[in-house]
Amino acid sequence: IKVEGLFAAKIHPMASGVSLSEAQWIALLNALRDCAQRWYDQLRGRGRLVKACYGQKSCSRCGRGILLVREGALKRISYFCPCCQPDPETGSSAPPPPSTPAAPGRKIVELFCSCKQKCVLKQTFK
Repeated sequence: IKVEGLFAAKIHPMASGVSLSEAQWIALLNALRDCAQRWYDQLRGRGRLVKACYGQKSCSRCGRGILLVREGALKRISYFCPCCQPDPETGSSAPPPPSTPAAPGRKIVELFCSCKQKCVLKQTFK
């Protein structure tokens, strides 16, 4: 729900809450509510959950590749479109080049490895 809400509101997953404008907060809250309602409806068999960003290879808006960032102590995954959700720190709509290190605590990972094989992402809980 978090990833889809941020995507719908066009907010980068690493944006801090204090940096959001009132309009961005309203857009985010509406997007999260709508996504939660769709999720609930799908669980009750009243619709199909369509994911626009989470686990996708390419953006449903612009067609560019979806990236992911691992954040926090548990290294939770957040998917995002670098074009539709610009980085709040740099204002850039593109990810940093591979030779440029990400900011401390931020690791941007591409969904496909250098061997061009599809990568399987799994998340485990302890």
